[in-house]
Amino acid sequence: MAPSAIVAAAGDLTGNWSGTVWLLIPGVIILAVVTALAVGPLGEPERTHRRARGVSQYLERHAAAATPKEDDS
Repeated sequence: MAPSAIVAAAGDLTGNWSGTVWLLIPGVIILAVVTALAVGPLGEPERTHRRARGVSQYLERHAAAATPKEDDS
């Protein structure tokens, strides 16, 4: 191999990859970051401030409101 070919190969920073590969690399990195944020702690839904138990608490309140109140008169 000629000495000039070795120097040219050493200075080739792209590694002879096609332009498509160079366009896919940032896309893969962005997809990985978005996936990590969605699956990680930022993807967890916001907690409610009140300590509601959901359906069971609603049913208890509904049952309490449905029972007739007796007057002691």
